[in-house]
Amino acid sequence: MTIFSQWRTVAGRWVPALPSVLVGTIPAAFSNRLHEWRCRSRGRRDLAEMDAATLQDLGIAPADAWREASKGFWQC
Repeated sequence: MTIFSQWRTVAGRWVPALPSVLVGTIPAAFSNRLHEWRCRSRGRRDLAEMDAATLQDLGIAPADAWREASKGFWQC
């Protein structure tokens, strides 16, 4: 059994319709992921801009800060 239990027409073609329970969750999940990426990017940018004294106060080694700041926004 698939998640597609109904079909609908789009531009004259029959395509599977997502169950209504998924219709609201897919945009919400996408929005949450975008927010997560934005926060991760902002945090890494802030980390990259910190000087050595601030990093030392936070207990972060400069090499660790550089390694984290050099990651892409999509990476954990």
